[in-house]
Amino acid sequence: MGPELAGRKLQLLRDIIPDVRRVAVLALAHATEAGFATGARLLLESLRQPAQQLGIEILPHPAGVVAEIAKAFAAMRSEKAQALIVQANQLTLDRRTLIAELVAKQRLLAIYDTTHFAEAGGLISYGPDFVKIYRRAAEMVVTILKGMNPADIPFEQPDTYELVINMKTAKALGIKIPHSILLRADRVIE
Repeated sequence: MGPELAGRKLQLLRDIIPDVRRVAVLALAHATEAGFATGARLLLESLRQPAQQLGIEILPHPAGVVAEIAKAFAAMRSEKAQALIVQANQLTLDRRTLIAELVAKQRLLAIYDTTHFAEAGGLISYGPDFVKIYRRAAEMVVTILKGMNPADIPFEQPDTYELVINMKTAKALGIKIPHSILLRADRVIE
């Protein structure tokens, strides 16, 4: 997730709940996989400045194993978190249904990186078009197999982001999604 995306997510949360002040961040990581821990650290760093500008307190909740997910949600409840940002990685994707259930149980406004979460019952997803990313990665592999040096391939950032809103979840949580956000949505799950 690019740093600019963090600010957009916080602004989306603020647009839905104007008085949101406490946003939890769930970042799952295997203790032995430094890449996941680095991703969580970068996410928290990218949230720092936009959160300060919006007057939002960020409540980090790293969880190294599945058993810690329930503990993280219990801590969110005791900290009176109003909303949640879930870091996308293989661990959270594998547990997206459990996470969506825990979010619904605590009646949190949650935003995710991929459409998989919204399809599993999450409220909002906003992130890059992963189908496009994987397609582009495959094209790069073909280029490498044809003999191009990987170092000569330019670095690319996603240029397409999808906003998906699950209205079934919004209704179940009693959250009214503003019309202006519904108009911006790429897809609305009814």
